[in-house]
Amino acid sequence: MRPLPPPSRLALASLVCMAWAAPAQAQEVDLLDFFSGRLTGSGEFRALDGNNRTIQATYRGVVSGGILTLTSNLVFSDGEKQTVAWTFTRNPAGGYVARRREVDGPVNVATSGNRFSMSYQATVKAKDGQTYKLSFDETYTRTGPRTLSNSTQVTYFLLPLGTSSMTITKAAN
Repeated sequence: MRPLPPPSRLALASLVCMAWAAPAQAQEVDLLDFFSGRLTGSGEFRALDGNNRTIQATYRGVVSGGILTLTSNLVFSDGEKQTVAWTFTRNPAGGYVARRREVDGPVNVATSGNRFSMSYQATVKAKDGQTYKLSFDETYTRTGPRTLSNSTQVTYFLLPLGTSSMTITKAAN
């Protein structure tokens, strides 16, 4: 067998590279389906003041009557623990409506393909006992059949405080 001439080798190499780099079809996110059951997460909060903390999380989602109740238990590397509970309901106009005790009013959850996002203000208690109203902009991207990545921007009166990123994995059934 004769070797390919140089231009053909280049064309073949280009095709192989394009096929290898082609993105996989993203799987659409159905919150009620994805978050039902048990999930785990790990990530990091990066504060602008340099106070970075890792986060380990467990989640339990229960769907009843078309409403998802998602309870998150977060443990930070400095020992802080938080429990957060959300409810999610499908919005007939598209997306979802979310509610949480510490959040002002309902939160619209926008969905698009393999992503969903939500922005809200929550009252957060600091270690010193003071409470602050912080703004959160969260984006979730489905990265696999059982995984999501989350990125969150946290601000206080438009001043950036930090960002977090987390990978969330659904337990195998």
